[in-house]
Amino acid sequence: MITAAGQAPLLHPAQARREAARIRVIRLALAVYAMAIFEGALRKWAFPQYQQVIYFLRDPIALASIATALYAGLVTWSAFLAILCAAGLALSVLATLQIIGQGYPPLAAAFGLRTYLLYPLLAGVLAQVMRREDLLGLARTTLYLCVPMAVLAVIQHLSPESAAINRSYSDGAVFTVVGGVVRTTGTFTFTTGMACFIAAALCFLAVACHQAAAARGMGTLALALVGGATASLLAVSGSRTAFVHAAITSATLLLVEAARGPGRRRPLMVVGLLSGLALFAGFMQLAFPHAISFIAERQANATASGENFIERLGSVLFDDYGVVDRATALGVGIGGLSVGGAMLAGSA
Repeated sequence: MITAAGQAPLLHPAQARREAARIRVIRLALAVYAMAIFEGALRKWAFPQYQQVIYFLRDPIALASIATALYAGLVTWSAFLAILCAAGLALSVLATLQIIGQGYPPLAAAFGLRTYLLYPLLAGVLAQVMRREDLLGLARTTLYLCVPMAVLAVIQHLSPESAAINRSYSDGAVFTVVGGVVRTTGTFTFTTGMACFIAAALCFLAVACHQAAAARGMGTLALALVGGATASLLAVSGSRTAFVHAAITSATLLLVEAARGPGRRRPLMVVGLLSGLALFAGFMQLAFPHAISFIAERQANATASGENFIERLGSVLFDDYGVVDRATALGVGIGGLSVGGAMLAGSA
């Protein structure tokens, strides 16, 4: 039912309850997202003595989001959920067999199941619950977060590895680029978190540029601010992985445009993307020439030592297959090859 002009529509009570539940699910999921970003700050600086407990604080919030969506009937059966349920059942059976047949620690098995199933399930739920405006809001919030994150990362980049702002969790080693220059982590626990955040920010920046071109998104000043912040994060990251993410994101955007039918291609989008990449590269070189030279030196040193970067990227996917020769018919334990799983299993 619609009210007088200019007022929001009134929902049927059942629809209102469903919408309220949908909003709760999204708020809980956003809390999980925020924890993923700021968890490292809590573990490194605020409560280092509780860093292992803080690592798991997201899990009950994620479970609450999933349970709320299921209870409110917001999730319908899909191929993705069917595959995930089948995988969950198979992994649960395997974990039980490993516990009984190999004496694998139940806590380590639970950790493995959580790693493989919990967050993919949350993603499947959110795919059905979130709307376009929710995703655009998430993109805007992430881009605005890039500004203080960039300030923090630049300070980390300029500070020595012994500085408190570059402290790692649990007395872990600080990773460096060259000559004591740190690989920045921002509010994340490890450099991988920063690389993934930059990748997400680049995707969201592309969305924001598209929205601005359609006069539906950020203003020019805000777009320039978050664009400069994202470029700064990439420049001082000290992470080759972050640059690979940037290359993959850019190539994917170009391929998506190229894959459009002849009548649907938008040459201005390609021109805009290439121009944006040129601005990105120019800004990084002008604002952070030393940081760019450090990452180039790191790559040169790695090449001189015999490292093949392409092979190194492949090893991320295939190195763990080295355990095949020592694995039993039931494997080596679900989640046992991860840091957390290995600790719980007593092998690390």
